[in-house]
Amino acid sequence: MKLQNGVHIFEPDETPTLPPGLSSESELKSSFGFKIVTGSHGPKWAVATEEDLRRSEGKRLDIDLAEVDIRGGCDQIGPTQCSQEDGFCWGSKCKLLFNPDTQHYYCKCS
Repeated sequence: MKLQNGVHIFEPDETPTLPPGLSSESELKSSFGFKIVTGSHGPKWAVATEEDLRRSEGKRLDIDLAEVDIRGGCDQIGPTQCSQEDGFCWGSKCKLLFNPDTQHYYCKCS
């Protein structure tokens, strides 16, 4: 795992450590990633928003939120899983990223 401006970047073969009781799977679908939220029954997954993605990528790249490219590039197939199919990232890998400030997991080519 690497860090870029406080955002964790996982290699395709790395698995993040999740809070106890939280599964790495979810029935939710999201275009902008997933966040861990704490409910009355402990941690659970929530759908992230475009603003969450802009905040996380803006932090990682140290750019203004309006400059963040929100287009995909690679698919997130679960809260902590990114697609590794060829052709999505054109010479790079689809990697899982995590912003600990907002508990946001998302996938980007890196």
